[in-house]
Amino acid sequence: MVLLFFDLVLLFVAVVAAGITAFATRSFSRSIGAFFGVLLVGILGYAWICFRSDPYVRDPIALESVTGTYTITDSDSQELLKQLGYLDFSGTITLNSDGTFSGSRIPFLCINWGPDAQNKSKVGYWDLSAKWNLAQDGGITAVEFSNFVAMMSGAHETGEWHPEFLPRLRATRGHPTGLAFSVFTSGDFYDVVFSRPGK
Repeated sequence: MVLLFFDLVLLFVAVVAAGITAFATRSFSRSIGAFFGVLLVGILGYAWICFRSDPYVRDPIALESVTGTYTITDSDSQELLKQLGYLDFSGTITLNSDGTFSGSRIPFLCINWGPDAQNKSKVGYWDLSAKWNLAQDGGITAVEFSNFVAMMSGAHETGEWHPEFLPRLRATRGHPTGLAFSVFTSGDFYDVVFSRPGK
């Protein structure tokens, strides 16, 4: 909605600028040129804003560029988790260069999008293990898993779980690259971002 509003504002500015130019020059051809010139600037500006607001990595990246250990240091992610009853941000995910993956103290709703994920009385955490690789997920670079195993604790039940639909970690733009679980709450998807210390 914000971008649509901005686009409409740019179009309005373009029309006003063309009108002012036409009045000042009394020339129809010049006013048409001014209109399309300003409109082009508006379109390019809109495209740039869309690009800048895209948080995800879309170009292919090397495996070694994402190996390492990540933690939940992103303030927006921590605030989202607090609102959902999660107060422990000690969770880590590790992508090893040999293709193995491990996770500890991963918030329950990062893996399970079911009704229980919205139930604050069932706040829990996962310990994870898997194999990992890079793939494209809707045009976004993502970490995909195989041989995925989740061990749950702290949600009034424990045990091993092999989910039917495996989660993916989307690569987020930054230096260095971050990785995000998508979580579903309040009728929409949000990112819980795991980050690495700057290199």
